[in-house]
Amino acid sequence: MTETGRVQWIDGCKGLAILLVILGHTMRTDISRVYIYGFHMPLFFFLSGLVCNEKKYTWGTCLKSRFNTLVIPYFTFYLLTWLYWLIVERSFRPLCMIWWQPLIGMVYGAQWHDFMAHNGILWFLPCLFVTEILFFALKKLHKVWIQLSAIIVLTGLGFLFKTNLPWCVNIASVALQFFFVGNLLRIVLLKQM
Repeated sequence: MTETGRVQWIDGCKGLAILLVILGHTMRTDISRVYIYGFHMPLFFFLSGLVCNEKKYTWGTCLKSRFNTLVIPYFTFYLLTWLYWLIVERSFRPLCMIWWQPLIGMVYGAQWHDFMAHNGILWFLPCLFVTEILFFALKKLHKVWIQLSAIIVLTGLGFLFKTNLPWCVNIASVALQFFFVGNLLRIVLLKQM
């Protein structure tokens, strides 16, 4: 652990996951779909669960903290990249969208009718927000077997939807299992720190 409280191997894993996302989005081959897409996003959710210390939050502080660190950056980057696409990029990279459709995509918070096509990778921020709120709600159930039962049900429900729900609720329901396992292993993997 560094003097700032950061765990170097976790930062290294996050860096590796970021590189894999870049590779996965630029290669677009069967290899990237099979190998990289098989674990790069679960790794992000696992690492997020690993560093989540839910005991320091109440409902109010959890919502405020997650809103400030995930939702505000989501809206900020979304609007900035939408303006860039609208003013600059639309002339040489036209998308099959009317200028206002990305604003609907921003509110929806998930790829829906390609309304986030100008910067679709931002889906991750609303999804992580929903995942963390679901996790915080589950931790209030106190008994691990009830939490695991709820995760199994939510994961099953998440797989049922073939279209992205608002704010990636269905994806967050599946991502919750990786986040939860990361948080369970927090005690074991970070106890020396």
